[in-house]
Amino acid sequence: MIRKFLFLVGLILVSCSSDDTGEVPDGDTPEQTGLTEFQLEFIEEYHYVTFNLSPTSFGGNLNEKWSEEVKIFLDGGADASYQESVENQISTLNDYMTDGTTLEVVNALSEANVHLYLGPAVDIENLWPDMFSFLSQGSFQGYALYSSSSSNINFGRIWVNNDGMPIFTHELGHVLGFGHASDARCGQNSSFMCSSLSNGFSTFDTGMIKTLYHPDITVGKTFQQLRPVIEELLLSESIAL
Repeated sequence: MIRKFLFLVGLILVSCSSDDTGEVPDGDTPEQTGLTEFQLEFIEEYHYVTFNLSPTSFGGNLNEKWSEEVKIFLDGGADASYQESVENQISTLNDYMTDGTTLEVVNALSEANVHLYLGPAVDIENLWPDMFSFLSQGSFQGYALYSSSSSNINFGRIWVNNDGMPIFTHELGHVLGFGHASDARCGQNSSFMCSSLSNGFSTFDTGMIKTLYHPDITVGKTFQQLRPVIEELLLSESIAL
């Protein structure tokens, strides 16, 4: 079954809301797990961002990610300068992904599995009518959709209305399988998955990317199945925070 997920960021930005208290659940303490409180907080945030996604979007019960090269075609007003900025940004992301998944910009739509369009929302009406039906309901900086089959993400579409890297990185993050960050991660040193956008990657951000795109994290698993794997990656410092 193919599922589609919709994500958005408004021009009038609304802070992330969360039902995640950030508290360590009963039975999971530093003494019992050998993990630090910071690592336990990371695991809870990872669960929130990769499974729950956010209170305003519908997440899934099984782990999803790309298992092939992510090939991005830049369309609309994307010029050479914008392409250079995008390539620099995805080079950073590639450094965090160790399961063989890579991101690259391609020169033809026929080669791509992610189509990005830079321009005003009105341009989307004919290009992607389904996306425009959501854009027409408010004022947004960006919007992203992805589809998956058997928990493997295989196609994405991104629209952004400006050439800033924060909105590009945020929407690309959705296409890679990340939802909005919790309130706890949207203050100082905020996550790139906060609706308020961030210019860089927090410690939790790099940890989440390294975890989701680690070879030991396989698709089609529940969080309960993956949690022991994540704990071991942290204990062995294969994922360092």
